[in-house]
Amino acid sequence: MKITDHIETTANLLSQQGIRKLVNEVSNVNLRDIGGQFWMDQHQILSKLNIQAHLQVQTESKEIAYEELLNQNKIVNVLHHLLSIEVWKNKIYPNFSSDTTFKEKNEFKLYFLLYHEATAINLLELLLYHPKGLNSLGENILDLIDYCNKKLRILNAWDEDVVSRFEKLDFQKSEVSKMDLKKNRSELEFSISINSLSIFRYLTENILNLSLTCQTRIINEYDFISHLVFLIEKAPWLKTKVEKNAKVFEKFDNGVWKMVDKEELFLIGKVEAQVWLSLYNLLIEPECQKKYNYNTKNHEIVLRLRTYMSEDLLNQLPILEGLYRFLEQLSMMDPPVQEFGDSKVLIQQIPDLTLSILEGADFKEISHHQKTIFECESAAAKEKFTEGLANIYNIDDLETFLEDPKCAKCGQLATQRCSRCKLEWYCSRPCQVKSWGNHKETCSIIVGDVEK
Repeated sequence: MKITDHIETTANLLSQQGIRKLVNEVSNVNLRDIGGQFWMDQHQILSKLNIQAHLQVQTESKEIAYEELLNQNKIVNVLHHLLSIEVWKNKIYPNFSSDTTFKEKNEFKLYFLLYHEATAINLLELLLYHPKGLNSLGENILDLIDYCNKKLRILNAWDEDVVSRFEKLDFQKSEVSKMDLKKNRSELEFSISINSLSIFRYLTENILNLSLTCQTRIINEYDFISHLVFLIEKAPWLKTKVEKNAKVFEKFDNGVWKMVDKEELFLIGKVEAQVWLSLYNLLIEPECQKKYNYNTKNHEIVLRLRTYMSEDLLNQLPILEGLYRFLEQLSMMDPPVQEFGDSKVLIQQIPDLTLSILEGADFKEISHHQKTIFECESAAAKEKFTEGLANIYNIDDLETFLEDPKCAKCGQLATQRCSRCKLEWYCSRPCQVKSWGNHKETCSIIVGDVEK
């Protein structure tokens, strides 16, 4: 998920004191409070820190946001936000959204609840790039591994059936179609899952520093190696469409789908590179080789990588030469007989952070409580929520970070945008007129012109 998907007013770099104050206010939120004012305050804080962290990287400034989060031991709080909103999304929201009596009154708020997961993982992706940031999680790395496993499996199962499952969520009873939340939900899930690949690569690069339980979870219990091979074969970051009787190729890169020529398909994008580098780290590291429980099945799966080890790939990622040689050697061997001495774990850690989120949670009661809040939210509360968003997002300050805008109606290159909210772009006046029916409600919420 790109940071420019949403824009905020704190685009100018804050002072260390300002960032320190923000970091000091980062706290955990329990499941029952998600969507409330305290959660909204936390969403604003994480969003501002996320933007600051990205700006500091892009402007090559001192990474104050990372340093403050590390020094105040708050990176684990960001992980807690990530895990708690994922639990809410999967365990609580479906309970009341599927209720035939449920009437959503603040679809814009719903979108930002779902987007909170993207904000948290986007920030973690920067923080965990640093080994110290990863190590600061301590035993909670196990929770992060479990999370990455879920997202990797989503990517391996990603197809039209998955998208349809998101779209069957009961959004259509209100005017939600105007905001295209069904599409946004599936797009968010895909982008979040892609973000998890970067984080998983950081885990593989530091695998020797992880506990034995974490190593075993990655190498054998979840068999990430086989699932990464499946991901190379499936390549969900590529898709083909037919437009005007011609094939059109798109590649997911830097958070967006981009059209590419057929001749450019051999170029390795960032997403695909993350998968290859993770495989390299797990297959080449001697300690991982000792621990991986080879059998006839996974031996054959790993060797399927040879099909993709082309000259183009090796030219773009020369480090994979070592992986190529390893695969050639492996092909001449029978599946190794694993001696289980080092890989057995007599006492395993448990994912404490996730358990603390779930402990004592009555999903039925929380769902009923939040359903009532969503249905009975006052106009004043709704206005306060949109005012809070206005304190975060503003298109003008980060315009230099944006991709070339595309028309919201036809997808062509756009040169004009909505004069009210300045967020929606169009290629022409006719497209703007045709799109206004869908854009009107979103536009009114952004500019604060909401019916009381």
